[in-house]
Amino acid sequence: MDLQRENESLKSEVFFLKSKLDELEELVRHLHRGRFAAKSELLSHPGMTPLFEQDLNDKQADESNEIAVAPHKRSASRKPLSKDLPREDLVLELAEEERSCPCCKDQMSESHDKISEKLHIKPAQYLVRRYIRKVYSCKSCQEIKEAKMPPHPIPKSGVTPESLAHIATMKIIDGLPLYRIEQIFKRHELDLNRDRMSRWLINIGELLKPIKDLMHQDILNGDMFGIDETSMQVLAETDRRPDQKSFMIVQAREGPLGKSIVLYHYEKSRSARAIEPYIQGFTGAMVSDGLSVYQSLSTEHENISHGGCLAHARRKFADAVKGKKKRMGIAKEALLILKEVFAIESQLKMASQI
Repeated sequence: MDLQRENESLKSEVFFLKSKLDELEELVRHLHRGRFAAKSELLSHPGMTPLFEQDLNDKQADESNEIAVAPHKRSASRKPLSKDLPREDLVLELAEEERSCPCCKDQMSESHDKISEKLHIKPAQYLVRRYIRKVYSCKSCQEIKEAKMPPHPIPKSGVTPESLAHIATMKIIDGLPLYRIEQIFKRHELDLNRDRMSRWLINIGELLKPIKDLMHQDILNGDMFGIDETSMQVLAETDRRPDQKSFMIVQAREGPLGKSIVLYHYEKSRSARAIEPYIQGFTGAMVSDGLSVYQSLSTEHENISHGGCLAHARRKFADAVKGKKKRMGIAKEALLILKEVFAIESQLKMASQI
Protein backbone atom coordinates (compact mmCIF):
# COMPACT_ATOMS: atom_id res chain seq x y z
CA MET A 1 0.00 0.00 0.00
CA ASP A 2 2.85 2.37 0.77
CA LEU A 3 4.37 1.71 -2.65
CA GLN A 4 1.01 2.28 -4.30
CA ARG A 5 0.53 5.60 -2.53
CA GLU A 6 4.08 6.63 -3.40
CA ASN A 7 3.45 5.67 -7.03
CA GLU A 8 0.28 7.75 -7.14
CA SER A 9 2.11 10.66 -5.55
CA LEU A 10 4.90 10.45 -8.11
CA LYS A 11 2.39 10.28 -10.96
CA SER A 12 0.68 13.39 -9.65
CA GLU A 13 3.99 15.20 -9.34
CA VAL A 14 5.00 14.20 -12.88
CA PHE A 15 1.66 15.43 -14.22
CA PHE A 16 2.12 18.77 -12.43
CA LEU A 17 5.70 19.18 -13.66
CA LYS A 18 4.69 18.28 -17.23
CA SER A 19 1.90 20.87 -17.24
CA LYS A 20 4.30 23.44 -15.77
CA LEU A 21 6.84 22.60 -18.48
CA ASP A 22 4.19 23.05 -21.19
CA GLU A 23 3.27 26.42 -19.70
CA LEU A 24 6.90 27.58 -19.63
CA GLU A 25 7.51 26.35 -23.19
CA GLU A 26 4.46 28.29 -24.36
CA LEU A 27 5.74 31.39 -22.56
CA VAL A 28 9.16 31.04 -24.24
CA ARG A 29 7.48 30.65 -27.65
CA HIS A 30 5.35 33.72 -26.98
CA LEU A 31 8.39 35.83 -26.01
CA HIS A 32 10.31 34.53 -29.03
CA ARG A 33 7.46 35.44 -31.37
CA GLY A 34 7.11 38.86 -29.76
CA ARG A 35 10.78 39.61 -30.42
CA PHE A 36 11.44 38.02 -33.80
CA ALA A 37 8.12 37.20 -35.50
CA ALA A 38 6.16 39.48 -37.82
CA LYS A 39 3.88 41.88 -35.97
CA SER A 40 0.94 41.48 -38.35
CA GLU A 41 -2.27 40.28 -36.73
CA LEU A 42 -3.45 38.43 -39.84
CA LEU A 43 -3.95 34.76 -39.16
CA SER A 44 -1.85 32.37 -41.21
CA HIS A 45 -3.25 29.18 -39.75
CA PRO A 46 -5.24 26.96 -42.18
CA GLY A 47 -8.95 27.58 -41.79
CA MET A 48 -8.55 31.14 -40.51
CA THR A 49 -9.41 34.18 -42.63
CA PRO A 50 -8.04 37.73 -42.41
CA LEU A 51 -10.16 39.78 -40.01
CA PHE A 52 -11.24 42.64 -42.24
CA GLU A 53 -11.50 40.89 -45.61
CA GLN A 54 -15.19 40.15 -45.43
CA ASP A 55 -15.56 39.59 -49.16
CA LEU A 56 -13.38 36.49 -49.21
CA ASN A 57 -15.04 33.09 -49.33
CA ASP A 58 -15.16 31.16 -46.11
CA LYS A 59 -11.90 29.25 -45.83
CA GLN A 60 -13.03 27.08 -42.96
CA ALA A 61 -14.51 24.38 -45.19
CA ASP A 62 -12.89 20.96 -45.18
CA GLU A 63 -10.14 20.36 -47.69
CA SER A 64 -12.22 17.51 -49.12
CA ASN A 65 -14.73 20.09 -50.40
CA GLU A 66 -12.13 22.00 -52.39
CA ILE A 67 -12.49 21.88 -56.19
CA ALA A 68 -9.54 22.21 -58.52
CA VAL A 69 -10.03 24.99 -61.04
CA ALA A 70 -7.96 25.38 -64.18
CA PRO A 71 -5.67 28.43 -64.07
CA HIS A 72 -6.74 31.44 -66.09
CA LYS A 73 -5.27 34.80 -66.98
CA ARG A 74 -6.78 38.02 -65.74
CA SER A 75 -6.80 41.02 -68.01
CA ALA A 76 -5.70 44.20 -66.29
CA SER A 77 -8.56 46.70 -66.17
CA ARG A 78 -8.31 50.38 -65.36
CA LYS A 79 -11.10 52.26 -63.66
CA PRO A 80 -12.46 55.19 -65.68
CA LEU A 81 -11.56 58.66 -64.49
CA SER A 82 -14.19 60.53 -62.49
CA LYS A 83 -16.78 62.36 -64.58
CA ASP A 84 -16.60 65.27 -62.11
CA LEU A 85 -13.05 66.12 -63.19
CA PRO A 86 -12.83 68.96 -65.72
CA ARG A 87 -11.79 67.92 -69.23
CA GLU A 88 -9.13 69.62 -71.34
CA ASP A 89 -9.11 68.64 -75.02
CA LEU A 90 -5.91 68.31 -76.99
CA VAL A 91 -6.77 67.79 -80.68
CA LEU A 92 -4.25 65.75 -82.67
CA GLU A 93 -4.41 66.03 -86.46
CA LEU A 94 -2.45 64.65 -89.36
CA ALA A 95 -0.30 67.09 -91.24
CA GLU A 96 -1.69 68.18 -94.62
CA GLU A 97 0.87 66.12 -96.56
CA GLU A 98 0.01 63.00 -94.53
CA ARG A 99 -3.72 63.03 -95.41
CA SER A 100 -3.36 61.38 -98.83
CA CYS A 101 -4.57 57.77 -99.15
CA PRO A 102 -1.66 55.29 -99.36
CA CYS A 103 -3.63 53.26 -101.98
CA CYS A 104 -5.22 55.71 -104.44
CA LYS A 105 -3.44 58.89 -103.32
CA ASP A 106 -6.78 60.76 -102.99
CA GLN A 107 -7.21 63.34 -100.24
CA MET A 108 -8.67 61.75 -97.07
CA SER A 109 -11.47 63.42 -95.06
CA GLU A 110 -12.25 63.25 -91.35
CA SER A 111 -14.24 60.17 -90.36
CA HIS A 112 -14.61 60.18 -86.57
CA ASP A 113 -12.76 60.98 -83.34
CA LYS A 114 -10.89 58.44 -81.24
CA ILE A 115 -10.71 59.68 -77.63
CA SER A 116 -8.18 58.51 -75.04
CA GLU A 117 -8.43 59.91 -71.50
CA LYS A 118 -5.34 60.24 -69.33
CA LEU A 119 -4.96 61.88 -65.94
CA HIS A 120 -3.11 65.20 -66.21
CA ILE A 121 -1.77 66.91 -63.08
CA LYS A 122 -0.83 70.59 -63.08
CA PRO A 123 1.78 71.48 -60.44
CA ALA A 124 0.74 73.96 -57.75
CA GLN A 125 0.81 77.54 -58.94
CA TYR A 126 2.38 80.22 -56.78
CA LEU A 127 1.45 83.82 -57.43
CA VAL A 128 1.33 87.16 -55.68
CA ARG A 129 -2.12 88.56 -54.95
CA ARG A 130 -2.10 92.33 -54.98
CA TYR A 131 -4.75 94.15 -52.98
CA ILE A 132 -5.38 97.46 -54.72
CA ARG A 133 -7.35 99.69 -52.36
CA LYS A 134 -9.02 102.65 -53.94
CA VAL A 135 -8.47 105.93 -52.08
CA TYR A 136 -11.15 108.65 -52.23
CA SER A 137 -10.71 112.30 -51.35
CA CYS A 138 -13.08 115.20 -50.94
CA LYS A 139 -12.19 118.24 -53.02
CA SER A 140 -13.99 120.58 -50.64
CA CYS A 141 -12.56 119.61 -47.23
CA GLN A 142 -9.69 117.31 -48.23
CA GLU A 143 -11.20 114.35 -46.31
CA ILE A 144 -9.72 111.00 -47.39
CA LYS A 145 -11.30 107.56 -47.27
CA GLU A 146 -9.94 104.25 -48.55
CA ALA A 147 -11.33 100.78 -49.11
CA LYS A 148 -10.72 98.38 -46.25
CA MET A 149 -8.72 95.17 -46.50
CA PRO A 150 -10.82 91.97 -46.31
CA PRO A 151 -10.79 90.20 -42.91
CA HIS A 152 -7.77 87.96 -42.31
CA PRO A 153 -7.11 85.42 -39.53
CA ILE A 154 -3.46 86.56 -39.18
CA PRO A 155 -3.37 90.05 -40.73
CA LYS A 156 0.42 90.68 -40.68
CA SER A 157 1.48 87.21 -41.84
CA GLY A 158 2.16 88.29 -45.42
CA VAL A 159 0.20 85.37 -46.91
CA THR A 160 -3.43 84.92 -47.87
CA PRO A 161 -5.92 82.80 -45.85
CA GLU A 162 -5.82 80.24 -48.68
CA SER A 163 -2.05 79.92 -48.22
CA LEU A 164 -2.47 79.36 -44.49
CA ALA A 165 -5.05 76.65 -45.21
CA HIS A 166 -2.67 75.03 -47.72
CA ILE A 167 0.19 74.93 -45.19
CA ALA A 168 -2.09 73.55 -42.45
CA THR A 169 -3.34 70.83 -44.82
CA MET A 170 0.19 69.76 -45.73
CA LYS A 171 1.25 69.68 -42.08
CA ILE A 172 -1.80 68.13 -40.42
CA ILE A 173 -3.64 66.18 -43.11
CA ASP A 174 -0.65 65.06 -45.22
CA GLY A 175 1.68 64.72 -42.22
CA LEU A 176 4.59 66.63 -43.76
CA PRO A 177 7.07 68.09 -41.26
CA LEU A 178 7.63 71.82 -41.53
CA TYR A 179 11.22 71.47 -42.71
CA ARG A 180 10.01 69.52 -45.76
CA ILE A 181 7.32 72.11 -46.46
CA GLU A 182 10.06 74.74 -46.23
CA GLN A 183 12.12 72.82 -48.82
CA ILE A 184 9.11 72.60 -51.16
CA PHE A 185 8.71 76.38 -51.04
CA LYS A 186 12.45 76.91 -51.56
CA ARG A 187 12.28 75.06 -54.88
CA HIS A 188 9.96 77.87 -56.01
CA GLU A 189 12.25 80.58 -54.55
CA LEU A 190 9.83 81.34 -51.71
CA ASP A 191 11.25 82.27 -48.32
CA LEU A 192 8.80 80.72 -45.84
CA ASN A 193 10.89 79.32 -43.01
CA ARG A 194 9.60 76.75 -40.54
CA ASP A 195 9.66 79.18 -37.58
CA ARG A 196 7.18 81.50 -39.25
CA MET A 197 4.95 78.63 -40.35
CA SER A 198 5.07 77.15 -36.84
CA ARG A 199 3.81 80.43 -35.34
CA TRP A 200 1.05 80.58 -37.94
CA LEU A 201 -0.12 77.06 -37.07
CA ILE A 202 -0.16 77.95 -33.37
CA ASN A 203 -2.27 81.04 -34.14
CA ILE A 204 -4.63 78.96 -36.26
CA GLY A 205 -5.01 76.48 -33.38
CA GLU A 206 -5.93 79.31 -31.01
CA LEU A 207 -8.47 80.69 -33.47
CA LEU A 208 -10.09 77.27 -33.87
CA LYS A 209 -10.25 76.54 -30.11
CA PRO A 210 -13.93 77.62 -29.77
CA ILE A 211 -14.85 75.07 -32.47
CA LYS A 212 -12.80 72.40 -30.67
CA ASP A 213 -14.59 73.21 -27.40
CA LEU A 214 -17.97 72.76 -29.08
CA MET A 215 -16.87 69.43 -30.56
CA HIS A 216 -15.62 68.29 -27.14
CA GLN A 217 -18.93 69.23 -25.57
CA ASP A 218 -20.69 67.25 -28.28
CA ILE A 219 -18.65 64.18 -27.30
CA LEU A 220 -19.52 64.65 -23.63
CA ASN A 221 -23.22 64.97 -24.50
CA GLY A 222 -23.17 61.54 -26.13
CA ASP A 223 -23.43 58.16 -24.44
CA MET A 224 -20.11 56.63 -25.55
CA PHE A 225 -16.64 57.61 -26.72
CA GLY A 226 -13.26 56.01 -27.22
CA ILE A 227 -10.08 57.33 -25.66
CA ASP A 228 -6.41 56.51 -26.10
CA GLU A 229 -3.05 58.20 -25.81
CA THR A 230 0.04 58.22 -27.97
CA SER A 231 3.50 59.37 -27.01
CA MET A 232 5.26 62.22 -28.79
CA GLN A 233 8.40 64.25 -28.40
CA VAL A 234 8.54 68.03 -28.13
CA LEU A 235 12.03 69.37 -28.75
CA ALA A 236 11.95 72.91 -27.35
CA GLU A 237 9.50 73.00 -24.45
CA THR A 238 9.94 75.21 -21.42
CA ASP A 239 11.36 73.47 -18.31
CA ARG A 240 11.50 70.05 -20.01
CA ARG A 241 14.31 68.01 -21.50
CA PRO A 242 14.11 67.35 -25.27
CA ASP A 243 14.08 63.57 -24.62
CA GLN A 244 11.12 63.69 -22.23
CA LYS A 245 7.95 62.06 -23.50
CA SER A 246 4.78 64.03 -23.92
CA PHE A 247 1.39 62.61 -24.85
CA MET A 248 -1.46 63.32 -27.20
CA ILE A 249 -4.75 62.23 -25.62
CA VAL A 250 -7.03 61.13 -28.46
CA GLN A 251 -10.77 61.24 -27.84
CA ALA A 252 -13.14 59.96 -30.53
CA ARG A 253 -16.84 59.47 -31.09
CA GLU A 254 -18.26 57.46 -33.98
CA GLY A 255 -21.24 58.92 -35.77
CA PRO A 256 -23.12 59.16 -39.05
CA LEU A 257 -21.31 60.21 -42.21
CA GLY A 258 -19.69 63.57 -41.59
CA LYS A 259 -20.59 63.56 -37.88
CA SER A 260 -17.69 61.55 -36.41
CA ILE A 261 -15.42 63.51 -34.07
CA VAL A 262 -11.73 62.96 -33.28
CA LEU A 263 -10.05 65.39 -30.87
CA TYR A 264 -6.39 65.62 -29.86
CA HIS A 265 -5.47 67.02 -26.44
CA TYR A 266 -1.81 67.70 -25.68
CA GLU A 267 -0.59 66.77 -22.18
CA LYS A 268 2.82 66.32 -20.56
CA SER A 269 1.74 63.01 -19.01
CA ARG A 270 -0.99 60.40 -19.21
CA SER A 271 -1.83 60.47 -15.53
CA ALA A 272 -5.37 60.56 -14.15
CA ARG A 273 -4.94 64.25 -13.34
CA ALA A 274 -4.08 65.00 -16.98
CA ILE A 275 -6.92 62.95 -18.48
CA GLU A 276 -9.71 63.72 -15.98
CA PRO A 277 -10.60 67.22 -17.34
CA TYR A 278 -11.58 65.67 -20.68
CA ILE A 279 -14.18 63.33 -19.15
CA GLN A 280 -15.73 65.71 -16.61
CA GLY A 281 -19.52 65.84 -16.90
CA PHE A 282 -19.79 62.73 -19.07
CA THR A 283 -22.33 59.99 -18.42
CA GLY A 284 -22.02 56.76 -20.38
CA ALA A 285 -19.42 54.27 -21.55
CA MET A 286 -15.74 55.09 -21.97
CA VAL A 287 -13.91 52.59 -24.21
CA SER A 288 -10.12 52.28 -23.89
CA ASP A 289 -7.22 49.87 -23.87
CA GLY A 290 -5.94 48.18 -20.71
CA LEU A 291 -4.16 51.21 -19.23
CA SER A 292 -5.03 51.16 -15.52
CA VAL A 293 -5.65 54.92 -15.33
CA TYR A 294 -8.89 54.58 -17.33
CA GLN A 295 -10.20 51.88 -15.02
CA SER A 296 -9.40 54.00 -11.97
CA LEU A 297 -11.13 57.04 -13.49
CA SER A 298 -14.28 55.04 -14.21
CA THR A 299 -14.22 53.76 -10.63
CA GLU A 300 -13.99 57.30 -9.24
CA HIS A 301 -16.82 58.55 -11.49
CA GLU A 302 -19.94 56.50 -10.85
CA ASN A 303 -21.65 57.88 -13.95
CA ILE A 304 -18.93 56.44 -16.23
CA SER A 305 -18.71 52.75 -17.10
CA HIS A 306 -15.46 51.40 -18.52
CA GLY A 307 -15.45 49.31 -21.69
CA GLY A 308 -12.41 47.41 -22.96
CA CYS A 309 -11.16 47.54 -26.54
CA LEU A 310 -11.84 44.28 -28.41
CA ALA A 311 -8.99 44.97 -30.85
CA HIS A 312 -6.54 44.96 -27.93
CA ALA A 313 -8.14 41.86 -26.43
CA ARG A 314 -7.90 40.07 -29.77
CA ARG A 315 -4.12 40.49 -29.83
CA LYS A 316 -3.68 38.10 -26.91
CA PHE A 317 -5.62 35.36 -28.71
CA ALA A 318 -3.77 36.10 -31.96
CA ASP A 319 -0.44 35.73 -30.12
CA ALA A 320 -1.59 32.36 -28.79
CA VAL A 321 -2.39 31.19 -32.31
CA LYS A 322 0.84 32.26 -34.01
CA GLY A 323 3.49 29.65 -34.56
CA LYS A 324 1.31 26.63 -33.73
CA LYS A 325 0.55 23.87 -36.22
CA LYS A 326 -1.87 21.85 -34.14
CA ARG A 327 -5.49 22.67 -33.39
CA MET A 328 -5.83 26.04 -31.73
CA GLY A 329 -8.51 25.24 -29.18
CA ILE A 330 -10.07 28.11 -27.23
CA ALA A 331 -7.85 30.82 -28.78
CA LYS A 332 -9.06 29.89 -32.26
CA GLU A 333 -12.69 29.88 -31.12
CA ALA A 334 -12.23 33.32 -29.54
CA LEU A 335 -10.82 34.72 -32.78
CA LEU A 336 -13.73 33.34 -34.78
CA ILE A 337 -16.23 34.90 -32.35
CA LEU A 338 -14.42 38.25 -32.48
CA LYS A 339 -14.42 38.07 -36.27
CA GLU A 340 -18.23 37.80 -36.23
CA VAL A 341 -18.46 40.70 -33.77
CA PHE A 342 -16.28 42.91 -35.98
CA ALA A 343 -18.37 41.95 -39.03
CA ILE A 344 -21.54 43.10 -37.22
CA GLU A 345 -19.75 46.29 -36.19
CA SER A 346 -18.79 46.98 -39.83
CA GLN A 347 -22.39 46.44 -40.95
CA LEU A 348 -23.68 48.85 -38.30
CA LYS A 349 -21.07 51.43 -39.28
CA MET A 350 -22.05 51.20 -42.96
CA ALA A 351 -25.75 51.45 -42.07
CA SER A 352 -25.12 54.60 -40.01
CA GLN A 353 -23.41 56.27 -42.98
CA ILE A 354 -26.31 55.80 -45.40
